[in-house]
Amino acid sequence: MKMTKILMLVCAIALVLGISSTTRAALISEGTGYGSDVSFATSYASTLYVCISGYCADKTPCYDSIQEAIDDANTGAVILIVQGTYDESIVLDESKALTLQGGWDSTFTTQSSYTTVNSITISNGTVVVDRLVIQ
Repeated sequence: MKMTKILMLVCAIALVLGISSTTRAALISEGTGYGSDVSFATSYASTLYVCISGYCADKTPCYDSIQEAIDDANTGAVILIVQGTYDESIVLDESKALTLQGGWDSTFTTQSSYTTVNSITISNGTVVVDRLVIQ
């Protein structure tokens, strides 16, 4: 009975926070603590870092191009991009939901400027952008 109430609370919190149904299923999986192991896959939001120099102040994973980070990102990922001009034409052609946040300083502690790219083409998926200039 107590476990059921806890599971219901976890599920309610997950709904309020907008956690995907796959992740909710993982959060509310229950087992007996003995017997066969049960495996399941979940997708999770992650943070990826981009800096033209390829050095992201010890943050990982670190990329030297925005497109590489987009290609490697899972749906729900947030990609933090150091300020500056990137000679890139970004393409999203996979069913992913991503957030691109430009304008970060080289240590990824302050977002006070902008990042510039040549273009963004989205043929599949969704992108939320913050402090990203398209020229």
